[in-house]
Amino acid sequence: MVFLCYNLFIMKNKNKKILIFIVFSFFSLAIVLFFNHTTAKTKKQEFEKSKKEILEKNLKIEDDKMFGFDLNKNDKKIYQKVFVPVTHFSSPKENISYSELKEVFSNYNQKIFSGNFILKENQRELLGFFGSKLNAKNIDSIEELKNIITTSDIALVPFDKLIPQLKVLKIDDQNILDKNIDIKNSKYPTIYIEGKTEGSNFQKEKNIQAVFTGVTAISRTVQTMIDLKRDHIFPARAIMDELKKSDIVHVNSENSFFDTCPTNPAESLILCGKTESIKSLKAIGTNIVDLNGNHQTDFGTEKFLESIGHLEENGMQYFGGGKNETDAAKILYKETSGTKIAFLSYAYFDSLNGKAYRNIANGERAGVNFYNLEKMNLNVAEASKNSDFVVVDYQFNETYSYTPLLKQREVFRSTIDAGADMVIGVQSHQPQEIEFYNDKIIFYGLGNLFFDQMWSEPTRQGVIPRLTFSNGRLLSIEILTTMLYDYAQPRFTTEEQRKNILINILPEKIN
Repeated sequence: MVFLCYNLFIMKNKNKKILIFIVFSFFSLAIVLFFNHTTAKTKKQEFEKSKKEILEKNLKIEDDKMFGFDLNKNDKKIYQKVFVPVTHFSSPKENISYSELKEVFSNYNQKIFSGNFILKENQRELLGFFGSKLNAKNIDSIEELKNIITTSDIALVPFDKLIPQLKVLKIDDQNILDKNIDIKNSKYPTIYIEGKTEGSNFQKEKNIQAVFTGVTAISRTVQTMIDLKRDHIFPARAIMDELKKSDIVHVNSENSFFDTCPTNPAESLILCGKTESIKSLKAIGTNIVDLNGNHQTDFGTEKFLESIGHLEENGMQYFGGGKNETDAAKILYKETSGTKIAFLSYAYFDSLNGKAYRNIANGERAGVNFYNLEKMNLNVAEASKNSDFVVVDYQFNETYSYTPLLKQREVFRSTIDAGADMVIGVQSHQPQEIEFYNDKIIFYGLGNLFFDQMWSEPTRQGVIPRLTFSNGRLLSIEILTTMLYDYAQPRFTTEEQRKNILINILPEKIN
């Protein structure tokens, strides 16, 4: 500074002016930089304070190191983005700890997962979790991820980008798909928060779940066990708390319910259940019932009509069978929280006997829904136009095998080609293969739910798909697994039992 003043004193006028201009510019720039630094620091401090208040007041998180924050954003509005760990649909992995997640994405620990991926568009946000240590392969799109991920890989994707071909992993046993999860008060760790517009990519009020169950035949020994236990909901007790959390609970009922149904524990092929036993359906939250079973009219159409009346009295809607041909063929639409699902069902097995067969609804005669290819194509096209998601059930030919029949595969795939989003075989007394076909899902057989077939390991096994939707789009498919006990009661499997079921039915390919 002294040197500058001395030069100003000895300089000529012209040079003085130049130097004065330079000095003035220097001081002006210094003042501006100082002011901007002070302002930015103040705004950053304000945002930090706002962030802390939000965490303490709303999220109640003790360790905010579990969250990513964008401190380049200086307004106080909060946008919340939930990231979800996923793997290949057929991966045996169910859970990852947060410490393992950090190991995988910070230190690329291949002992836990062989490969790890993120979407390029999320790199900046995920730096908020892992900082400069973020170590993952960038992928351009979810479609690319779907095509390259293996059962030994993991990815972190935004909740709203989930697709059914990817399996959602729990973090420290917290399932983001759990209907009861409370994001604000949980410690779900991969939530990114920034100052932006208010909102979230996780809109719980828009998320709905639907569960689909296999063969229910409350008859024979199932009915006998209910009578012996003097407990109308004995079959449901072990699974009801989990299933009834869903918005839609689907049951396929093979037989009718009526007051005068005789108890018959023998393995008869003439089936019925007592009216009071509908309480087992109600206990698991059943609100839609597929009536395409080949035993619906075993005691005549009058008893079948009585059974429909009892279901209606219990608030259950039905499809796949009905009071006449038109009623049996109707498409059932169910709309919940902005997602509209269409349900159709066909009695393929009985239809092989022709339309005059006693169990088929024909004209004004009550019965189950007749199948032919042209009819199915027209029905599915109509359902697709009027809903977000189309489910088609089939009562197909029975086979005691994990592998479906060739004709079964052909018919189910043709239904996807017609426009269905999911096809389910509800005839199978044991689980059968799961397949992604043209990016749609096929369950060739779900196995038994409420039935008495304790005579083999496969017939004791059951599969319950649980689908999560948001804003009309399918996000995820979970596979719940059960084992039958006491000739009547399914219970959720042990880890080893679950492994033995899934290894026989999960697809190798997901596209």
